[in-house]
Amino acid sequence: MSIVHPLDPLTSNEIEQAAGLIRRLGGLSQQAWFETIALQEPEKAALKQAAVPRRAFVCCYDPASGQTWDGIANLATSALENWHHVPGAQARIVMDEFVQGGEIAKADPRFIEACGLRGITDMSAVSIEPWAAGNFGIAGE
Repeated sequence: MSIVHPLDPLTSNEIEQAAGLIRRLGGLSQQAWFETIALQEPEKAALKQAAVPRRAFVCCYDPASGQTWDGIANLATSALENWHHVPGAQARIVMDEFVQGGEIAKADPRFIEACGLRGITDMSAVSIEPWAAGNFGIAGE
């Protein structure tokens, strides 16, 4: 049995445990997805204790409600700590959404027509990189 240091990244089993806690106790729809599941690092003083409980920071987006939620999954007690809706927040985009955005574009008749004008007729050969630039508060963006 290997010993896990309190600052080691979450193991795959711990990530699955945190996700399971959210699915059972988080009050979200089945469509909710996980934006982040990462180690919630313990306070420095806690590192002096013999046993430091492992905890995961979790951020979810629930498209059924249009809400972003976050909090802490305590992996030692199987409890949610400080689990709450974050009003006005939007979870980061995840890879599935990037892919979906490209597929939406490739199905758009206007896009297909524009590609056809350039001699591109096989949409399966088209790759779309839907990376968003974001907003960095620069005037004129």
